[in-house]
Amino acid sequence: MDIGWDAAAVPLVSRGLIALAVLLLLSACGAPQAQRAEADADRPPLRVALDGDLITLDPHLHSETIAHTVLGNIYDALVDFDDAIRVVPVLAERWDNPDDLTWRFHLRPDVTFHDGRRLSARDVVYSLQRASAHPRSKVAPALVQIERVRALDARVVEVRTRTPYPILLNKLVLVRILPHPDADADVDVDPAADVVFDAPIGTGPYRFDRLEPGRWIDLVRSDDPWRAPAHEPRVRFLFLADPAARIAALERGEADLIANLPSDQVETVNRDPALAVAARSSLFVTYLDLNPAHPPLDDVRVRRAISLAIDRAALVREQLHGQGQPLGQMVSPDVFGHVAEIASPARDAAAARSLLAEAGHPDGLDLEIETRLGRPVAPLPAQLAEAGIRVQVERRPWSEMYQRITQRRVTAYLGGFGCTSGDASDLFDHKVHTPDPARGYGVANISGHGVPALDALIEAANGRLDMVARRAVLRRATERLHEEAHLVPLFMPYDLYGLRADLIWTPRPDGRIVLAEARRAP
Repeated sequence: MDIGWDAAAVPLVSRGLIALAVLLLLSACGAPQAQRAEADADRPPLRVALDGDLITLDPHLHSETIAHTVLGNIYDALVDFDDAIRVVPVLAERWDNPDDLTWRFHLRPDVTFHDGRRLSARDVVYSLQRASAHPRSKVAPALVQIERVRALDARVVEVRTRTPYPILLNKLVLVRILPHPDADADVDVDPAADVVFDAPIGTGPYRFDRLEPGRWIDLVRSDDPWRAPAHEPRVRFLFLADPAARIAALERGEADLIANLPSDQVETVNRDPALAVAARSSLFVTYLDLNPAHPPLDDVRVRRAISLAIDRAALVREQLHGQGQPLGQMVSPDVFGHVAEIASPARDAAAARSLLAEAGHPDGLDLEIETRLGRPVAPLPAQLAEAGIRVQVERRPWSEMYQRITQRRVTAYLGGFGCTSGDASDLFDHKVHTPDPARGYGVANISGHGVPALDALIEAANGRLDMVARRAVLRRATERLHEEAHLVPLFMPYDLYGLRADLIWTPRPDGRIVLAEARRAP
């Protein structure tokens, strides 16, 4: 607090009175804070039920929604999206471009980590280098175009890209900033070291408090002076994979907000005056990942037969109860790079059976599809069976399922993927490009399948400054991906949430649950 006077210029006889006045002023300022702290202690935590387990506390070692949701409330990035997916400054208060390849980020001067350390350019350089070079990084594809990162001084970070890269800001949203692991500025730490940050220390609106693995994680408001404080002082994320358990928690008042509300429960929740439903379109696509390394999926005719056997409109109608949109591509309509002319393909079970016979399976074939607990599957198996594809569904807890897909042990996987930067390059860099750990490509490519011609298109799109030309390259990449048929898009499900009627909160297009924006009605 700046009182605005110079003690040396005040006569000694007056200083005692001024000191008394200052003490009274400070006491008056402290009283509301003490009252707020006392009131906060009596408030129950805001409880949010998620549809799976938290697989990691390290913001660079995941590419999945639950960890993104939880850790996004603890950590900040240089920039972020607002609720309309526009880039806004966060840890960087501004940036400029001396040339087409250079970005200079000017950091806010008053940011501290939750352990009290002040944010510096050293932390940002380390975080960006680690996110790119860590052997198990899942955000490395966001940084594939970065050639060099360096600190120009304590508050300025310079990023140099290999080619002009107009969507760098969108990509940096995905990279959370960690404190440098050694407070000694003279100590150098290898950003490629296989080290896990399992004690979260960020700069976000909430700080880590406690974790009960498989059950819940508690966060506490950080009350940083540089940002508007979150409305709710405490938050508990509950891990409830079972949809019925999430709904029961909401109905009993044990959860204020639940993610992934089953579409068949929308009317039931809406009928309860104490509850409400929030819904919006999504950046995520539900799809089948067919591993070409596993027979019979190594034959493209089999993969195309599976796609032809699926009635996507019926999936939306019966599985989602109309709460979604059939898709014929792996990019949802709100993402840059979506090709409006590519429609959802019509089902043709007869053509599917013909392709199977041509591929040497006149009597059909057996296929195991793996997915996480809680993900609805029907009527997909029945549709495939009508074309001679006999499906066995194996449901696994998310922590187990995630390990299996990242270790490439899955033949066929039913899952979801979202371009959370708002750009189709998320799909192509992360999931489609041939795995290339040295450059950060393909970290979410769970089959390891790659096509050199497709890789060339992906890299060409990343080097285009002209966005019209870039969109044209992304379109060719989408068409080439369609020919491979190892990623079979099904539909875009709407994001559905159940919430207590007294909770004021609006869902975001990127699917993140930003709790600094949530508050209970008075």
